[in-house]
Amino acid sequence: MRKGIAVAATAGVLVVAGCGGSAHIATKPVVSASVPAPAPTSAAAPPATATAPAPATVGDTVTVRATQQGTTVSVTLIKVVNPAHQGQYQVAPQPGKHYLALQFRVTDTGSAVYSDAPVNCVSVFGSTAEQYAPTVISDLAEGALLGSAGELRLGQHESAVGYVVFEVPDGTKLARILYIPDSGYSTDAAEWTVP
Repeated sequence: MRKGIAVAATAGVLVVAGCGGSAHIATKPVVSASVPAPAPTSAAAPPATATAPAPATVGDTVTVRATQQGTTVSVTLIKVVNPAHQGQYQVAPQPGKHYLALQFRVTDTGSAVYSDAPVNCVSVFGSTAEQYAPTVISDLAEGALLGSAGELRLGQHESAVGYVVFEVPDGTKLARILYIPDSGYSTDAAEWTVP
């Protein structure tokens, strides 16, 4: 009887441990240059202290996994345009608000096709932690929108560059940007801070 209770208790712990996990947020930029190995140290040298890598910022590339097996994307935040300007066929933002545009490069670095809706993947946070979702617009003066008709479909090693647009209150100071694959449902996320 005790053996049965121990097995049931262990199984219960394993089930609980697998539930309710938090998303993995990748903030480390991808480093493309090789780093030389550190020089050997003598036994008398003090141990080196590890420093945390700097958070990703504008210009950095962060690689994240989507939920579909074999789907991995490298996402580069190329630039932040604040304020951005509506295109010829787009109405102006509401009074007291303006457009903010983020230009991304998304590259399929996995072994499967990456298909997603970028306007569902990106969110921004202001300096006082307020969160803003993208605004669907028809055109932008600064350039092409990311995804055709709202969808992005990339084959292995293909890339796309374009903007995701937000309508934010005037005076908003951008602090943090998230890109979460699978329309925001992946457990992996890319994060950038904005100085």
